[in-house]
Amino acid sequence: MKKIVFVFLVLVSGVFGESRFYDGDSTFKSGNMYFHDDGEMNYRNGDTLFLDNGDRIEKRGDSYYNSNGESTTKRGNTYFHDNGGMSWDLGGGNMIHSDEESQRRMEDLRDFEW
Repeated sequence: MKKIVFVFLVLVSGVFGESRFYDGDSTFKSGNMYFHDDGEMNYRNGDTLFLDNGDRIEKRGDSYYNSNGESTTKRGNTYFHDNGGMSWDLGGGNMIHSDEESQRRMEDLRDFEW
């Protein structure tokens, strides 16, 4: 059912919003709402992103802080995670991650990079 709803949102995206492919996943944005193809839905209010699991991420300058105490800093096209991991944005929605934890963190940060 989630896939059917997502496909419908993608079809009407030209009228009510826009779609983006990021690291192999697709997202539909309408206003401040982000609908991901895995069924996740996030809401952005200014520099705060509210995740559907109850967590939130705040953007301060070039850094991102989540409610779990994790942080990520962006320098150019490189993201440095506080656990020592890194992610590189190759453009066009393609990324390379140093490990699975870095990839997990970027899945939520992608809505800030819209």
